[in-house]
Amino acid sequence: MNSTPFNGFDRLAPIYDPLARMIYGKSIVRAQTSFLDTIPPFSKILILGGGTGWFLTELLRGHPTCEVWYIESSASMLSMAMKKNRDLSQVHFILGNEEDIPAWSRRCRDSADRRTCDSGFDIVITHFFLDLFSPMTLQGLVQKISVASRPSAHWMVADFVDHGKWWQICLLKIMYSFFRRTCRIEARTLPPWGGILVQSGLKMVQRRPYYAGFIESAVYRFPSP
Repeated sequence: MNSTPFNGFDRLAPIYDPLARMIYGKSIVRAQTSFLDTIPPFSKILILGGGTGWFLTELLRGHPTCEVWYIESSASMLSMAMKKNRDLSQVHFILGNEEDIPAWSRRCRDSADRRTCDSGFDIVITHFFLDLFSPMTLQGLVQKISVASRPSAHWMVADFVDHGKWWQICLLKIMYSFFRRTCRIEARTLPPWGGILVQSGLKMVQRRPYYAGFIESAVYRFPSP
C-alpha cells in the first residue's frame, strides 16, 4: 500500500503551525527540538513529513555542516519550507514520500559488512508523521526507512501517545475526525508507533514527555550489524 496521505494538507498549510500552537502551545515546538543538541556534525539526515520548514531552520541553525534530505508529500508545505530556507546547498528538497528516499542510501542493504559502508542516513526525523498511518502501513514504512539507514543510526520522533486518559481520548477522536475529513489521512486511530519501532529492532535510548504526557519526544537507535 502506498502510505502517502492525500494532499489535503495543502489546504491546511498556511494555518497548520498556528493551529497546532494555539492548541498545544510551546509543547509542540519543545517536543520537536528536544534532542537537536545530540546530532553529531556532518550527519546525513532524513526528514520525512517535514511540514512548513520552521523545524529545518532550527536544525540548520545549530548544525550547519549537516546534509539534509527533506521529503514532504504536500506541495504547499514544501514550497513554504523552501521559501524559509533559501539558498541552502546542503538541503535536498523532495516532493514525495518514503518511496522517494534516494537510492544511494540503500547501497548497504546487501553489503557483507555494513559497518564499513558510507551509505545510509545517520539521523532519521519524523515529527507528527507516524500518526498518519495504520499499523500495517506503518510497519512497511519502518522497514523502508530501516533499509535506508546506517547501523546504529538514530531515529528521532515527536508524536502523540495515548495513556487512556479521558481528555486524551477525546482529543484524539476530534483530531482524527478532523484530519480524515480535511486531509484524508489513512489512520482512524493513533497507531502504536513506539511498539512498532521496538518490534522492528530499534531500541529507545531517550524520551521526554510534554503536554501532560500526551506528546512524547524520543530517540531510538537502529540495531548494530
